[in-house]
Amino acid sequence: TLAFIIADVSGKDVSAALFMALIRTLLRVFAEQAGSSGTSPLHAVEVVNNYIVQHHQSRDGDARCMFATLFFGVLDTSNGQMDYVNAGHNPPLVVRASGNLEKIRATGPAVGFMENISYREGRVILAPSETIVLYTDGVTEAVGSDRSFYTYERLLKNIEQPFATSSVLLERITSDLDSHVNDAPASDDVTMLILKRIGS
Repeated sequence: TLAFIIADVSGKDVSAALFMALIRTLLRVFAEQAGSSGTSPLHAVEVVNNYIVQHHQSRDGDARCMFATLFFGVLDTSNGQMDYVNAGHNPPLVVRASGNLEKIRATGPAVGFMENISYREGRVILAPSETIVLYTDGVTEAVGSDRSFYTYERLLKNIEQPFATSSVLLERITSDLDSHVNDAPASDDVTMLILKRIGS
């Protein structure tokens, strides 16, 4: 199996970077514990959510809080079965062999909002030659020199065009994104992850 995660934390300063490092470490530890005990590694999302709310959120009525959206997938590379939790993250897109696109919608809220949330697990099957595209809102909301957003629709246009490999698609989107942003200062982190199943 292959486990993969893409996530985005609130904020843009050093505290946000430290918060992401904390979540990454907790997810890795709790997912490995769950896997070794025979339960789903995806259960780690619920454990991490409770930990964050209990130990890292304000108790004095301060409205400020740290949270993270994330998509955690576990792919069985032998048959293409992918189990996942989408905790409030941008819907990843599955590119079917037919060229059709399918959204993977949220199965629960972002991590860090509320304690004792039960995150529903979803499942999709990736057939050979099918691809999943994951991204953060730093892609669709990248601001150009004319102050316009890159937009979800522009991202879709790049994904809808045929591509041979995940690297080709990634380079296409990155090039188009760079063209849009041009010399404008970065408004947010840009993160993408593209996986294509090539096995039989």
